[in-house]
Amino acid sequence: GAAGAQQVASREDEHARRRVETLVLLIQVLNYALYNQSGFLDGVGVLERYIAALFALATHPDPSVRRVVCVGLNHITELAPSKISASNNLPNLIEYMIAATEDTENEHVALEASEFWTVFAEAGFDGNTLRP
Repeated sequence: GAAGAQQVASREDEHARRRVETLVLLIQVLNYALYNQSGFLDGVGVLERYIAALFALATHPDPSVRRVVCVGLNHITELAPSKISASNNLPNLIEYMIAATEDTENEHVALEASEFWTVFAEAGFDGNTLRP
């Protein structure tokens, strides 16, 4: 009956929460490795696949996922700006960070996205990139 359906829904919610937690931890580990382990993502195409995966998760409904996506994109922009510009992802990255900076659902997402602008300036990207 109703109690059984409620238990199933509760278990599904718990599984969904655990999937999000696992995803966040996975991204955090990869971000840490990227930032602290020189050469970790140097394999052919590995960094490009990581960038693509982060962009695929950029609109995830959970703000904790979007926050670690911003961290990862910031790390890549700081450590490998040529990969960002070479992949033609810079315009998409700029648009995403503008939207994420305005995230009203979660201030942590907005804070991480705001950090991008310092990283962007320090990476030496052409300021004209910001013009429409």
